Amino acid sequence: MNRIKKVSRPAASLLALLCVTLFASTAFAAGGALGADRNGTPYTYVIGYMYSGSSQTVNTREIFTSPNNYDIWLCPVCGRDPLGNSQGTALSPNLYMPCYGYDIAAAGGDMSIRYALVRHRHNNGQLSNDKVYIPVNVPMYAGCYYGYDLTEPAGVQISAPTGWQRDSAVVRFSGGTDTGTSLPDWSAAPGDYGSGIHHYEYSVNGGAWTGCPVGDPTVTITAGGETTVTARVVDGAGNASGQTATAKVYIDPVPPNVPGVTLSTEQWTNTSVTATVKDNGDAHSGVARTEYSLDGGSWTTYSGVLSIADHGKHTVGARAIDNVGRISGTASKTALVDKVAPVVSKVEQQPDSGHMEMTLSVTATDADSGVKGYAVTTEEKAPALDKFQDSAPKADHNGVYYIWAADKAGNISAAAKVNVTALDIVAPVVVRVETQPTWDATENWAKVTAQDDNSGVVAIGWAAPDGVIQWVDADSECTFTYTDNSS
Repeated sequence: MNRIKKVSRPAASLLALLCVTLFASTAFAAGGALGADRNGTPYTYVIGYMYSGSSQTVNTREIFTSPNNYDIWLCPVCGRDPLGNSQGTALSPNLYMPCYGYDIAAAGGDMSIRYALVRHRHNNGQLSNDKVYIPVNVPMYAGCYYGYDLTEPAGVQISAPTGWQRDSAVVRFSGGTDTGTSLPDWSAAPGDYGSGIHHYEYSVNGGAWTGCPVGDPTVTITAGGETTVTARVVDGAGNASGQTATAKVYIDPVPPNVPGVTLSTEQWTNTSVTATVKDNGDAHSGVARTEYSLDGGSWTTYSGVLSIADHGKHTVGARAIDNVGRISGTASKTALVDKVAPVVSKVEQQPDSGHMEMTLSVTATDADSGVKGYAVTTEEKAPALDKFQDSAPKADHNGVYYIWAADKAGNISAAAKVNVTALDIVAPVVVRVETQPTWDATENWAKVTAQDDNSGVVAIGWAAPDGVIQWVDADSECTFTYTDNSS
């Protein structure tokens, strides 16, 4: 009875064998295919097919009993005793080769024959636990045929989103061809049969290969920056393609840097303030635009220098938005515009003790920038800003004065008019002295007349030579008597 048998092996239990296979034969795992996917699930590869066209029973005895035998690849064909039983090879008494009722190679064995480790799949679809070696470079005799996959697949394709992505990018693998049919029929001759596309493997930035789960040909990239993904395809026999495909993905996981805001002045001014916004870059996708907000209003795309002319304090906010839509933190500066002049509400005159100088104590207010200083003029014309001082102005003679206040933004108040009358900087004068015109034996008199054009006379005095002045309260004239002749 003709019986087709499909033989396979689980890659996880044969990892050591796969490593040796890479050096010994290109037929199986020719590209170094992995033994398990990224989740740790083992791959099961179908490495060959065999069927018997004769009535002979295929002996599928266990051919190894120790993992130490995994590294045996080149083996002599076993002999056969007269009863047709298998016997151990010269390499290990516990290593058996399949026998089909007669020798399958020249008597005495052939050390150049290579064998593949396979397992049979029963007609009910179950994979047997029995493992056998079959030769892969010599024909089988007496109607026993086999198929095997010696050729690596090719034609892997890779697709990935273009441009910068915000959080992640899904890279998808597809395509691939494998020569031959996936399962030879009972009449097939021994040869190289395609085992079909099994799964895809990928490498990130030139690192180790990672296997996709069977049926899930994708990988999700979340690392920031540029990532290079290289893909290869693996067939059902564990042959990995030497041909690869590469794609680059770009992920921007962080917002741009906070932009800068520059004002033409950060002090109070009575003119317009200009504001400039400058982005400070973005580590990945780059800055798409900057936006500004005035006094907490809506965000507007920044296109050029802003001019702020209205009176008051104005907050200029700025932010940057990158090419994946991430928004930076906010930078802000306050523009200070004061277009309202201060108000002088009161001026008090405070003369010094000699009434030679008058201090003009000014009370002024400014609601925004505050009062900077004061100035005094004799004409109703505002002085230059550099004439203002933070101390009270002074007057040194009587007359009409104009008092001004300036704020820190450069606004000058209306003039406050004051009339100073309490200063006297000119001394009184004696205008006439009259003396007694006749001789007297005991005393004589003298009358002194004085005047003052400002504050007036309050006292008149006289003194003998080298004597002390004797003052008498008087507002214009005073008469003194004396008893000695003198001048």
